[in-house]
Amino acid sequence: MTDKPSEPEFSRPFDVGTLGSDTVALSHEAGPAERAALARRFGLKDLPALKADFRIRRGPGAEIEVEGRLAARATQTCVVSLEPVEAVIDEAFALVYAPPSDERGPEADDIDPDAADPPEPILAGKIDLGEAAAEQLSLSLDPYPRKPGAAFDAEAMGVADGGRPSPFAALAVLKPKDK
Repeated sequence: MTDKPSEPEFSRPFDVGTLGSDTVALSHEAGPAERAALARRFGLKDLPALKADFRIRRGPGAEIEVEGRLAARATQTCVVSLEPVEAVIDEAFALVYAPPSDERGPEADDIDPDAADPPEPILAGKIDLGEAAAEQLSLSLDPYPRKPGAAFDAEAMGVADGGRPSPFAALAVLKPKDK
């Protein structure tokens, strides 16, 4: 996975100033260009579908609470065989947003290792729901995708019995077998 670009590929800003006392329900789906850009960002072969549903409400103080559900289909690369591996993601998530700590007062900087994660910042009165969905996608992807049945052949690589791999063992696997 690569670093996040300066401009999100899937940006869906939400102005928190428009949020009243009622819960707001929104749904956002990434278009083809956005999915292609996210696939590049996260090192995917393909991202044929990405949709996120959100429920946004005011929380205590200046906090904004977001509950979401991410639905996506992605094609990753098997870490063993380098073949495509399909991933289906359907996960719920929850986030809390608040003004940056300098706007919340000095007590906001107190760090308690047992406390919940600090809230995400509300920047310029907005939260980016698309970027929240992209980050959840990143967290939901298998970091070591493996195609069913794919196995590392330690013997073919010369590392059977805990030995060190031969530098030529990997090449020997690729060499055509004599008939």
